[in-house]
This record gives sequence, structure tokens and C-alpha cells, in this order.
Amino acid sequence: MLVYYHILDVALGIALTAFVASMLWLTEAMATQLAVANDARLFAITFLGSWVFQLVEHVFEGRRPACWTIAGRYFEPRYC
Repeated sequence: MLVYYHILDVALGIALTAFVASMLWLTEAMATQLAVANDARLFAITFLGSWVFQLVEHVFEGRRPACWTIAGRYFEPRYC
């Protein structure tokens, strides 16, 4: 997958490769240091934080989240 970005732009490919490698190193370090009980908490915090960040990003973009689109009317809960 990273080869695609190297083909598009070498600088972007190198930067993305460095970022992915650092994230892999960080997750490996966290996996070896944390107990299983902390894994669920870390997952919940990361998941909810990412979800909130995405909703805030929609405000800056000026676009509505997908649950407010035509497909969302049929497949998502009414509170979206």
C-alpha cells in the first residue's frame, strides 16, 4: 500500500513510511507494556476520541456526517 504513495510523490511516501513505522513501533511498545485490563480502556478512549475528532472535523469542513445523508435516513438511528 505504501508503494502507491511512493509512486505518487516520493516525499509523501517517505513521510508516510516514517509515520507508519513510528506508529507500529508505538503500538508494539504499548502492547508489551500494558496489561489486558488497560487494553480495553485504551481502546475505548482512542475510539471515542477519534469519533469526537471526526465530528469536530465535520464542523470545520462544513459538511454533514454520513448518517445525515439519504442512506443514513434508512440505516442509521433517528438521533443522528
